[in-house]
Amino acid sequence: MPRIGDLFVNDDQGGTRNTTTQFSDSKSLWRNHVRLRHNEEFAVIKFLQDCDDGDKTLFHSVPSVSSSGKTFTSYEFCSDAAANNVEGRVFEEPCEHCANPDLNDENGRPQLRNRFRYYVMHYGTYHLESNPDIKEQREWTQDWKSVEVGRQVYFRETKLQPQVLELSPGTWTDLSDDFKRRGTILDKVYEYRRSFREGQVRYKLIASDIKVPNFDEQLAVVSADFPPMIDISAQKITEIDFPVLESTAKKKEQEVEDDAFEKMANFEEEF
Repeated sequence: MPRIGDLFVNDDQGGTRNTTTQFSDSKSLWRNHVRLRHNEEFAVIKFLQDCDDGDKTLFHSVPSVSSSGKTFTSYEFCSDAAANNVEGRVFEEPCEHCANPDLNDENGRPQLRNRFRYYVMHYGTYHLESNPDIKEQREWTQDWKSVEVGRQVYFRETKLQPQVLELSPGTWTDLSDDFKRRGTILDKVYEYRRSFREGQVRYKLIASDIKVPNFDEQLAVVSADFPPMIDISAQKITEIDFPVLESTAKKKEQEVEDDAFEKMANFEEEF
């Protein structure tokens, strides 16, 4: 895959990736990206790859319209960009977007934008309102716990699973600056925050003091089976099955409960 530490293309454009494909499928790529629905929400994460080891891929910015009629920018993988094919061509077919004159610059050259992807441990997302899906009773619905962070009340959506974090160049630059100052991004927990400033939706990463469970041993095992990130960036795969992890304390608590139920069952069978 294009490793960030091996290449760099200057780009200051940001944005968000939008898609509704297979929204209800828990294994779909869309559902397994860290996503913030509304402004002032944030996700608590920890990076599983250091700054230079993430994926940096070039995309075409394609104007699109959702099923509800809203316009958005769809980032489409460029199969012709040399930076996307450092380990051999990802797709044999030529890039259809490079042939679209509407997507080229004034000199007739494709306008490409970088997007950055990392595997992260996603502990949970903090919302300002309770789960809107509760009313519709969708299959993935869960009740979000009310918690206080500072003086603000949030509704915490528990995740506890690895996911993919996609960053715009602007947000990635802040992360890169942190990496340059400290030498790693693997040693602390971050909050990935969404806000609305100066007429634009913005994303930023800040250090978090929220305590999270330690999943280092479990992550060392499950991360060995993660697919190459270029396959996700290029959407060569349509599904990914990230496990929901369980803390040691919770596991022991469950074992005690299971043992108690088993003893109760055995006791009843003796009569």
